[in-house]
Amino acid sequence: MHVSSICDQFPERLRRNHRHVLTFTLFTFFLLGLPLCTAAGIYWIILFEHFSATWPLIIIGFFEVMTVCWIYGVDNFLDNIKWMIGFYPPVYLLWKIFWKFFCPIILLALLSLVWLQHVPLQYNSFLYPRWSVVFGWTISLSPVIIILFMFFYQFSTVSGSFSKRLRELLCPTDDWGPALAVHRAELYPMQIPEAQKLMTPPTNRVYRNTT
Repeated sequence: MHVSSICDQFPERLRRNHRHVLTFTLFTFFLLGLPLCTAAGIYWIILFEHFSATWPLIIIGFFEVMTVCWIYGVDNFLDNIKWMIGFYPPVYLLWKIFWKFFCPIILLALLSLVWLQHVPLQYNSFLYPRWSVVFGWTISLSPVIIILFMFFYQFSTVSGSFSKRLRELLCPTDDWGPALAVHRAELYPMQIPEAQKLMTPPTNRVYRNTT
């Protein structure tokens, strides 16, 4: 999954070098996993599990649900599913209700419970020192900080008023659609250069008589 995400982010450069990306990724994770194999490895595992596998994932899931269902649109998302599998998911209305209302509420409830039940981190009788707790909170906040940083970065690259910038960032790009050109021609014909030429009105040229 990590390798595919990296290659999809830079397809022109990395897809043809998929083997090298895979090797580099495996070697990096191998180095990161070495401290977990030491005598103190169990303490590192508990630290990562406590700070990275709880509320950061809930926050990311909440952002994803809100983005897909309320900004992109749950109807558009269900249309995308139909394009991929050939039909709408069973009980169409139930999926809309769950994704738009129940999922955000449940995620917020889980997030509240996680924060209310937060206790100082310890393993058996060992109480984690302050520096390790700070390191753990840094790990927890890093995904959220990256999301906010990318939002403000993209916001700063768009020109116009505040509402115009926000509207442009919340709308799909012009090339959004299926990856294959044959499918794109069926759903978004105006994204095909040949179709654009046919639909573009001819220019009013004045031809000079040279005779």
